[in-house]
Amino acid sequence: MDVGTGEAMDERMKLASIVQAEYGRTPDAIEPVAAGLGSRRFYRVRFDTDHPATLIARIESREKVNRKPTPIDPTEPPVWLPEPPIEPLRSFLEAAGLPVPHSYAHLPEHGIDLLEDVGDRTLADARDSARSDLYREACELVPRLQRLSARAEDIPAFGRVFDRALVETKSWKWLHWAIPGLLEREPEPREIHAVQAAFSRISDLLDDAPRR
Repeated sequence: MDVGTGEAMDERMKLASIVQAEYGRTPDAIEPVAAGLGSRRFYRVRFDTDHPATLIARIESREKVNRKPTPIDPTEPPVWLPEPPIEPLRSFLEAAGLPVPHSYAHLPEHGIDLLEDVGDRTLADARDSARSDLYREACELVPRLQRLSARAEDIPAFGRVFDRALVETKSWKWLHWAIPGLLEREPEPREIHAVQAAFSRISDLLDDAPRR
């Protein structure tokens, strides 16, 4: 099995062992998948048979968390609340008929979920003639989501508040992850000011917005 070198190889070897022990199948290859603006890691696990041929391993971060991020500081990353766990939220949405990846294994003791591989295609990759229909289909999911409700004790994600503290973490990620990733350089002072002002305005709007 091709697993690469160094620390990445160690993690992939560990993942291969867990997949074999918990899912009962031996991976043929394990490939890193580019993550979004978060601290989770993702791998595409390939098998030599088609039931299914690939899975996505979603690995939770073990980073320390806190309620408030540290101030914007180019040398010190913030500490923030973790996102709600994938379960029982995924199962709740699946039971409501929402299109979510199927779960093949939920392994909280390892911080790993083995999920259906839904591919890499994004709206940006879609044909121009199909993009509007796909975007409309995605938007139609929003009211279906908003009709759902549950106690936070049962579905922790329903207790999460989109508030100023959370918006501040988004501001930090934009400055320290998005801008360097897009522009291949660190943000300039004027860009830092503009981004902080924009996210502060979002926070002001949220302070007066009704909660759902």
